[in-house]
Amino acid sequence: MSPLSPVQDQIIAALSSGVSLTAAADAAGIHRNTISNWLRISAPFRAALAEAQYDRALFIREQAESLADIALQTIREILTDPKASASVRLKAALAILRQASMPLPEPPQISIPDPANMHKNAQMHSPKTGRNEPCPCHSGRKFKQCCLNHPRPTHASGDPKSEHSQAA
Repeated sequence: MSPLSPVQDQIIAALSSGVSLTAAADAAGIHRNTISNWLRISAPFRAALAEAQYDRALFIREQAESLADIALQTIREILTDPKASASVRLKAALAILRQASMPLPEPPQISIPDPANMHKNAQMHSPKTGRNEPCPCHSGRKFKQCCLNHPRPTHASGDPKSEHSQAA
């Protein structure tokens, strides 16, 4: 069973077929910012889109490779015919060869945050936290009384509560 909603699956299919983000959103009946939000907050959506884009890149490469022989023949014909002024055909043939010789993109690699490093990740990746707001390390204390003036944990356990309880 897919962790994505039917609308997210529809968006992935549309984007992987080469449709623009706005057109995919219009076809699904959602706002384009919804897709941007999914890309920002949903790891399964990001992973599915990365995989779909990789598959599309492979498909385009296969199509270009199948035309490479024709492109080479076209270049031969143009280059050996002194009367030919087919610059457009030459440019198209060169574009096909360029596409066929491009290296394959790397497969998508999605990293999942390690719960053991929650304290460090909260400090590095959260938006600016106000002094009186709850601490992003989830200790239950105010930010100013917890992580505001403390360096990141360096001890082996990685438990932010044990570090701060010793310091307090």
